[in-house]
Amino acid sequence: GDATIGEVGACVLAQLAGATGLADLDAPVRGLLAQGRAASAISVALRLPASPALWDRVETWGPELRFQYWSKVSAPFVAHSGDPARAARAFLEVSRPDAAVDALAGETGPLPVELALEALEGLGERLPELVEKGWHDTYDVERLLARLDADPTAPDDRLILVEMRLLGILHNLSPTARLPRALGEHPDLFVTAMTACYRAEGEPPRELTAAEQRAVNGGRALLEKWKGFPGVDSPSAEREQHLLDWSRDVLDRLDAAHRAPVAGIKVGEILAR
Repeated sequence: GDATIGEVGACVLAQLAGATGLADLDAPVRGLLAQGRAASAISVALRLPASPALWDRVETWGPELRFQYWSKVSAPFVAHSGDPARAARAFLEVSRPDAAVDALAGETGPLPVELALEALEGLGERLPELVEKGWHDTYDVERLLARLDADPTAPDDRLILVEMRLLGILHNLSPTARLPRALGEHPDLFVTAMTACYRAEGEPPRELTAAEQRAVNGGRALLEKWKGFPGVDSPSAEREQHLLDWSRDVLDRLDAAHRAPVAGIKVGEILAR
C-alpha cells in the first residue's frame, strides 16, 4: 500500500480505539510497524487522547515509536492526562524541557520538586536555542517557579540559580521569589550583578563575549526587576540596621571593584524605596 495511511486512515484507527479500547489497536499498529510504516503508526498514536493507559501501550510498541511520540505530542495535550509528572519525565528523556515545564505547571496535586527543578534547569540550559527558534511561552515557567518559591522543601541554592538563568525571559517576578530575597541577604550577589553590568572606572569599551553579554543581560534584568530592599523579611526593629549594614558592605565591595560612582547611585535608589 501507500507509505502512509493518510489523515483519514489515522483518524479511523484512532476512532476505533476510542470505541472498542486500546487493545484492539495493537494489531493494526504492529502491522504498520512491521511494514516499516512507523510514521503512520505514530500518526495514529498522536490522535488518541493522552492518558497513562495510552502511554503504557506506547511502551509496548517499541523504542522508536515511543521516542517519536514524546518528541511530537503537544504539551497542552497531556496537561490533563491524569499523570503530568510521568509526561514530564518522558519529555525530559527526549530533550524537551520546555514541554516538561508546561506539563508540570498543570499539576494539581503535590508538586514533584526534584522533577520540577530538573525541568527548569534543562530549560535554562537550552534557553538560547529555544528563544532563537521562537519559543516564548513564559506563562507556565512563571507558574511553576511560583509553586517552587512557595514550597519550603525546594532548595534555595538550586532555585536561585534557576531564577538567575531564566530571569531575562520572565515578565513577572513574584515578591516571594527566592532570587530577590537572596539579593537582600547576600551582598555578594548584588555586587556580582553590578560588576557584570557596569565597567570599572577607566575601563575602555570593548566587544563582549557571548557569555559576558548573557551575564550583562541577566544582571540588568535582575537589578531592574528587584523591587524589594534588604531586610524586608527582618523584624521591624532590625530592618533599618540590616539595610545599613548591607549598604555599607555593598559600597565597600564596589569601591574595591572600581565602581564607586554607579554604586552610590544604585544603593541610593534602594534606600529611597
